[in-house]
Amino acid sequence: MNTVNSEIQQSIKIPIPFRVIRKDDNFLVDEGFGTEMVEVIKIQDDLSCDCFISQVAPESECEHIRAVEQYLRQDQPKMLLTQAEADIYLSRIAIIDSELDSDCESATDQMEKIQLWLEGRKLKLEKNRAYYTFQLHTWMEANEHRSKQLVHGTLKLRNQPLQIEVIDEMKVLKDSRFKRIIPEKLAVDKKALRKHITDTGEIISGVDVNVIPPKFSYQLTPGVLK
Repeated sequence: MNTVNSEIQQSIKIPIPFRVIRKDDNFLVDEGFGTEMVEVIKIQDDLSCDCFISQVAPESECEHIRAVEQYLRQDQPKMLLTQAEADIYLSRIAIIDSELDSDCESATDQMEKIQLWLEGRKLKLEKNRAYYTFQLHTWMEANEHRSKQLVHGTLKLRNQPLQIEVIDEMKVLKDSRFKRIIPEKLAVDKKALRKHITDTGEIISGVDVNVIPPKFSYQLTPGVLK
């Protein structure tokens, strides 16, 4: 019984009332409420459809392309709408706007959740990395290494320039060695001041010196973990 019904359904094609909406050389095929609207695009003299059938069997002609071809074969394709059709079109726009708002709201919610997940994941991984870099930094200092090549990359310790903060500019400006003339302004020459303190170790009045420890860095060997 099922086989007979199947054969009858295959031999009898019941026409589906497609609605073809044209915009320039592109067409929207509307199968009715509750279905997905499908776009058919005209490329030179050919028609291309983005429906599932066209994607899996591009050599075959889908029902949407056939609907457009039938529409184009009309002597005078219908362009003017009835009032009832205009109201149907307006209802379709309402559905589209509602779906768009829902999709945007859902996407925003998902992006916020992804961002929260990423922030938490990033914080955890950066903390874990800090443990390893601390141990490697300590190991480099304990062994007095300035640079060390390993299988997975290179470790380095680089001396950092002194960090100076002028806490009393007028006191420093009394020393002509650290004074430079800027048009209409007298300013401390921090470059000369830093070089002098680094070379001599002299503590200049009005200056607070902060010795920066060597900077630790690492460079991973490309492809070593692949």
